[in-house]
Amino acid sequence: MSTAFRNRASVTSRAPRACRHAAAVALSACCALSSTPAFAQTSGPDVAQMSIEDLMKVDVTTVSRRAQRLQDAAAAVSVLTSEDIRRSGATSIPEALRLVPGVHVARIDANKWSVSVRGFTGRYANKLLVLVDGRSVYTPLWSGVVWDLVNIPLNTIERIEVIRGPGATLWGANAVNGVINIITRSASAYQGIHLTAATGSEDRGMFSLSGGRPLSAATALRVDASGSVIDGSTLPFTVPVSADDNWRNWRLGARVDSKRANGSEVSVQTAYAHSHINDAWLFPTLTPPFAQVTAGEIEHTSAFGSGEWRRPDASGETILRGSLEYSNISEVFARDERKTVNIEAQRTQRIGQRHTLVLGATERYSADQLVGSTWTVFATDARTLVWHSVFAQDDIAFAGNRFRLTGGLKMEHNDYTGWEPQPNVRGIFAVNERQSFWGAVSRAVRLPSRGEADGQLWLMTLLRPDVPLPIAIRLQGLGTKAESEKMTGYEGGYRLQFGNVASLDVSIFDQRYSGLRVVSGPSTFVFDPVPVPHLVAPIPLAFDLSQYRRGFEVAAEWRPQARLRLNGGATWLNGYTSVPPTTDGLPSTDEPKSYGFARAAVNLPARVELDGALRYASAMPATGIPGYVTADARVGFRLSSINLAVVGRNLLASEHKEFIGEFFSLGRCAAERSILVQATFSR
Repeated sequence: MSTAFRNRASVTSRAPRACRHAAAVALSACCALSSTPAFAQTSGPDVAQMSIEDLMKVDVTTVSRRAQRLQDAAAAVSVLTSEDIRRSGATSIPEALRLVPGVHVARIDANKWSVSVRGFTGRYANKLLVLVDGRSVYTPLWSGVVWDLVNIPLNTIERIEVIRGPGATLWGANAVNGVINIITRSASAYQGIHLTAATGSEDRGMFSLSGGRPLSAATALRVDASGSVIDGSTLPFTVPVSADDNWRNWRLGARVDSKRANGSEVSVQTAYAHSHINDAWLFPTLTPPFAQVTAGEIEHTSAFGSGEWRRPDASGETILRGSLEYSNISEVFARDERKTVNIEAQRTQRIGQRHTLVLGATERYSADQLVGSTWTVFATDARTLVWHSVFAQDDIAFAGNRFRLTGGLKMEHNDYTGWEPQPNVRGIFAVNERQSFWGAVSRAVRLPSRGEADGQLWLMTLLRPDVPLPIAIRLQGLGTKAESEKMTGYEGGYRLQFGNVASLDVSIFDQRYSGLRVVSGPSTFVFDPVPVPHLVAPIPLAFDLSQYRRGFEVAAEWRPQARLRLNGGATWLNGYTSVPPTTDGLPSTDEPKSYGFARAAVNLPARVELDGALRYASAMPATGIPGYVTADARVGFRLSSINLAVVGRNLLASEHKEFIGEFFSLGRCAAERSILVQATFSR
């Protein structure tokens, strides 16, 4: 297989040049932007200075596809603001999501994460929909997210809205356990030049350069470039060894926003991102020792262009969105080259004093070209998938807006299972301005992925004393027999404000799944003499597993004084499956039964900031991951135009294990103690 890999030295020498080229392009653009009088960067209000009452009035758009106050949302929703992200010391979106109540983030190795809500964890987690400015970034290959390609410069993010629980009625299939919507700042709200540089023991080199300027009284431009070099993690053997998972990435992006005289707004975005990853796998073989460690280099590339037009009027708002996307996920065991077109139309219409109706339709086309390997074979190398959907949702106000009832339905058609209905009913009752109860009943589906329908995966080689030949266990896709996974969710919640200094948010849920993917044992053996005599045991997938997830989530915040903010969240999860999880032949999607965090942010005199967080997760016994408690800390110094920060991560131990990857995983990588020094310049 040596020809499958590029020469490592040649690729390593090119990557830094690519990062330098990206930096040079962005620097030239930013210098051009600054050739006119400089404009100060416009940032949102300092969240540390906002009262609890003001925070509860922050608008969210993901719950109902229209702006509404957070306290009026009949869902378990959290908002991570730009100030939260800055003071977290995070260098990636998954790291920032660690501080969102109810979100479980585990680092698999230096370039991979497991991000999940309410269970079903893993790198290939497929029940969480991730959006960037309303644009879905999941891959149809496994219905999950390539997190290293969601490398948006953190300083360009306005907020991240997270819904815990189903959101399929408005956002469609795969929004089963939650929705994460990453909302970036408009170009008009991001003026001037912003440069961030960082280095540390694990994040060896990072930069982010962005700049914005007005093109006219109504139009503004923003450009950005970023790149990073991440050190490899270690495998916690008796003698620690490198996991060979170094990561280098870079990104170029641009955005134009314009407000027209008739009140309409136009936004156009484009970006190109590339990841170069060193990695190692444990692949099955047919000769002793029947497994081999293979090191190689993989490439992840994505590019997109998108546009949005919206026009408000006296009775509502009309929105049109469209995007063109290209991605190339090239790994040693498979490659997926994909082109996607997405078109959306939405109308929000107020009817009388009580009704707010949201209507919409979506068309999505995704054409792929797949390349297999010794370990992966596809029934067809090229396929174009098409999705059609229409939705309607009505929000009805009663009793002077103290009680609101929302009912909606999305009908979505896909090439595998045809039409899938996804309804929901939600209600919220405000006892008073500071106290409310809400509840919801929803149905959501997770559509079959391209891999589940058309893929064949060589999972492992088994030896049995009663069989003289090695047995290749091969997972078989179902083709046109692939089915959707279904979930019916029952949720409820309670919100309470204690004056302007504290808040409490509690939610409970009972989510029942049917038709989940499962694998039975091999029923037949087929002799294959090539390349050496062996038996093939095909294991077909089936979609007939039932499970449930029940639990409750708590989020709280306390601001005893203007300079001090304390907040945290915790989740307790209980689940049941209709068959023992060890019989399916797949790597376990183990999950902690409880996890959470507690965080403190302090503003000291002389513009000094102190931030600290404790994080914990219970043990995951199926994969042998012990429970852990760890701590992160940040010290920041806010000067006139330069901000300095020192960030420490995983401070309570030299290393700890958080997760084990699925499919060909070499071992359990350790999350290591690290330090990062960061400098930010703005003008």
